[in-house]
Amino acid sequence: QDPILSLVSTQPLEAEFHLPAGAYGTLQLGRAYGLSTDRGEGPPLRAVLKNIDPVIDPASQTFRVLFEIDNANARRPAGFPVYLELPDRPDAAAAAGPASESPRDTAG
Repeated sequence: QDPILSLVSTQPLEAEFHLPAGAYGTLQLGRAYGLSTDRGEGPPLRAVLKNIDPVIDPASQTFRVLFEIDNANARRPAGFPVYLELPDRPDAAAAAGPASESPRDTAG
């Protein structure tokens, strides 16, 4: 039977980045980082690092990280691009996007 409804939550939002292998080991789980938007409006968004993939992709020489963005009162829609500048590595700025909703449940 096909699902008739997919529930998603825009609180919190998630942002996934694929960072260069050279950045592996420079980020800390649970730490808050600033993410900027393509509009450059206001201060950076506070995002907490929730996951660091333990595998470096051999083809792209990147690894995946996942940030959680607090989106109280659903102020921001899912789908907007965000950017991360790595501390002590301004040359390794990475684009992520879009910030996406967090899947919560599927009813069928």
